[in-house]
Amino acid sequence: MTSNQPITNLSGAGTRVDHLREGRMSFEYGRVGVAALAVGFDGSRSSYDALAYGAGMARRSDALLVVAYVSGKGGMADLSAAVAAVAAQTWEDVAKEVAAEAGAVVEGTGVTWEFAWLHGEVARALERLACDRRLDAIVVGRSSGRLRHVLGTVPNRLVAHAPCPVIVVP
Repeated sequence: MTSNQPITNLSGAGTRVDHLREGRMSFEYGRVGVAALAVGFDGSRSSYDALAYGAGMARRSDALLVVAYVSGKGGMADLSAAVAAVAAQTWEDVAKEVAAEAGAVVEGTGVTWEFAWLHGEVARALERLACDRRLDAIVVGRSSGRLRHVLGTVPNRLVAHAPCPVIVVP
């Protein structure tokens, strides 16, 4: 096969090159590899695994690592001002603690990283971050809750809706 011949796609769908030519892909940055990626981190065991994987990926690719913590800070409009202030301070304290835990893992790896504190539903917040920052990938740990089969999981939702590749670390 010469470089002038089209790539054969056995699945019947168009190739990535065909999608680019037809304008059906939303973006192509022109860099081989990853320039920036996010890791969903909440201090759970699976998120530590995801952070280790993401930090290694960022180090090998010389990419920016965005460590993202999502708090469920919604619904505070219904609270009294005093209760809302306490809740906001608690969320901020938790976010600072999570950032410190992430820093302990990432520091010393040589990776350029930053911490992003997001609010709302986890999958949607990570999707928004990926869109806003034009990230190349999202790394998350697997879900381990008992209701995951009934309610769905963050990794499943991300795989279905994220604007970039999603890596689920077992």
